[in-house]
Amino acid sequence: MKYENNTRELMLKEPEKARLRTDEPAIQVNRRKTGAIDERHFEIALDASGTGLWDWNVETGEAYFNPRFYTMLGYEPYEMRPSYELWENLLHPDDKADAIQVVQETVIRDKKSLDIEYRLKTKSGTWRWISGKGSVVETDSRGKTLRIAGTHIDITKNKEIEHQLHRELQVNVAISELAHALISPAHDITKIANMVLRCAKKISGGRDGYVSTIDPKTGDNIGFVLTKECGKETTGSTPKKNMTVAKDSKGRYPGLRGHSLNTLKAFYTNSPKEHNACSGLPDHHSKFENFLSVPVMIADKLVGQIVLANADKDFTDWELRIVEHIGELYALALHHQKSDAEKLELQMQLRHTHKMQAIGTLAGGITHDFNNILSPIVGYTELAISSLAKDRKERAYLKEVLKATDRAENLVKQILYFSHKGPDKRSPIKLQPVINDVLRLLRSTLPASIEIRQLLDASCGPTMADPTQIHQIIINLCTNAHHAMEGAGGTIEVRLDEVDISADNAKEHNELELGKYLRMTVEDTGEGMDSSVLERIFDPYFTTKEQDKGTGLGLSIAHGIAKHCGGDIEVESEPGKGSSFHVYLPRTAEICHIEHDKPTPVSLQKGDEHILLVDDEESIVGVEKLVLKALGYRITNSTSSPDAVELFRKHPEEFDLVITDQSMPKMTGLELAKNMIRIRPDIPIILRTGLVNSDLEKKAKEIGIRKVLGKPLTQSRISKGIRDVLNAFG
Repeated sequence: MKYENNTRELMLKEPEKARLRTDEPAIQVNRRKTGAIDERHFEIALDASGTGLWDWNVETGEAYFNPRFYTMLGYEPYEMRPSYELWENLLHPDDKADAIQVVQETVIRDKKSLDIEYRLKTKSGTWRWISGKGSVVETDSRGKTLRIAGTHIDITKNKEIEHQLHRELQVNVAISELAHALISPAHDITKIANMVLRCAKKISGGRDGYVSTIDPKTGDNIGFVLTKECGKETTGSTPKKNMTVAKDSKGRYPGLRGHSLNTLKAFYTNSPKEHNACSGLPDHHSKFENFLSVPVMIADKLVGQIVLANADKDFTDWELRIVEHIGELYALALHHQKSDAEKLELQMQLRHTHKMQAIGTLAGGITHDFNNILSPIVGYTELAISSLAKDRKERAYLKEVLKATDRAENLVKQILYFSHKGPDKRSPIKLQPVINDVLRLLRSTLPASIEIRQLLDASCGPTMADPTQIHQIIINLCTNAHHAMEGAGGTIEVRLDEVDISADNAKEHNELELGKYLRMTVEDTGEGMDSSVLERIFDPYFTTKEQDKGTGLGLSIAHGIAKHCGGDIEVESEPGKGSSFHVYLPRTAEICHIEHDKPTPVSLQKGDEHILLVDDEESIVGVEKLVLKALGYRITNSTSSPDAVELFRKHPEEFDLVITDQSMPKMTGLELAKNMIRIRPDIPIILRTGLVNSDLEKKAKEIGIRKVLGKPLTQSRISKGIRDVLNAFG
């Protein structure tokens, strides 16, 4: 039904007492003032401009709307009765109060014009933005408003452009703030992900979502910043604080969440149920109203994911483009964080290297001086034992002295192993015999209040290691366990088994490569440790023991040996619940050769050759001269290396062998050997040193030195060394 425009004359008549305001923007028609105007041409011009006309009689409520007013809202001209109430009913609920207030102020408060923007409902149910302008065109003699007329102009496109510009501005501001925040070195990965998710939700309108990273070792997609809905595995389930999605048996990430990770392409869907990635999912799987996912890449490598869901309106290409840009910023932040972490790790490694170098230098100096001190102690003790009858009780006392010197020598070796200056003597070995030997020793030395249990898997294969170093690991760990239970007693349990470090459990063993390992566990029922102690447990010289009960090197040495073998030591401990040390050593496929029988003791080998003995330490020269004479050799000695060279130059053929120290003032043992070999190329030379290493052995061999022996020299060691050289080159 179309309504006749009976109120049209409102625009064409002028009451006698009406006061017209021609200076206002509203269109006013007054034939008496403007002359005859072709009404048809006037309406054509209005339609062409897209302008709607309205004229409202305030007293009667009658109104006039021109055809354009109707058509801009999708109606046929005059399809509805024109009235002020019609205009009010078409107003958007959010705009209604403000629009009516402006109109009422114009009517009641003697305002002469109005200018307002609002939304009107179209016939299809959508909304159009309208710019409404008007003026009071008629008042009574007292100035009361009788008529208001004006225009309606559709500004929807302008509003959309304005809204888009405002939206882009908001996005630019948000992304700029995010970019500034992400480059801060103070933020960890969780803070970065939180900022990324907040920004993405704000811009896209998504109520839910998560930000994840890809575990570089396992490939798991780990969402550690997520909303509650995204933390649900199934509808109605309890949300998790973090989410881990592993690849399936085909190497693909499952479901809708995994689609962009498999294709490495960003996508969105406003009909998740119909998406092919949801096929095969159970009915109780968590559901989304809409879904947007962006894979995060660094140089074609997948490093994370940004997911948004359940937005109040459909996702569009615009949201996808913006979230992709946020993903680029997130990737950059991850790259910077990784670079910073690697830089920090390199700095820590450099500091550790410098520390190890300093300790190694110190260890080398200690070894040389300490072994020089031990040499006369060992030599004179062995001479004293040899001079006593076998039934003398003093022999037992002196043998205890030799045991003490042996332990002292081993202590220095531990420091050398710790600083990686000791010789590498790794070979394929089985751990069971080594563990058994150590535990037999410990049972005789630990107090009766401590029980030792062992559970060793006989099927465990070999590992590449030095038996002496493994011996040290077990001794150090068991000694540590003993101290943890000192006074109260308890149990030490030693276990051995094989484990397989695979992609499934690799994240539990961050320091280990994938593969098969031997796991040796030393567990105690002692007092345990808190987190502050665990953080420093392997630091050199860190100890919780009293000053006279520990050096702080035992666990550091054990850890260094395990790392040197390609393994690691992991610790589990809580205060009051004891401690478990798990030593992981790579299993090797190489064949293990086991010596079951102990070597048969050999008698001292003697001779009558003439030996030139050179050492700057008079105490060492004195004891070694006695030892060598006791073995039957003729000795000429010197405490000055230049004097020894000069003596040899005068009488080169008088000597059958030269034994020289390495570290001497004015001329080292290597330099002495060079000079003597120039004089007589075939002279056999034995170099003695307090610090044996591969570099020294290599240099000695290049010069022509026949053998390198470490200090302190025992009777058996020096007698065998001499005969090996003389018999081979005699």
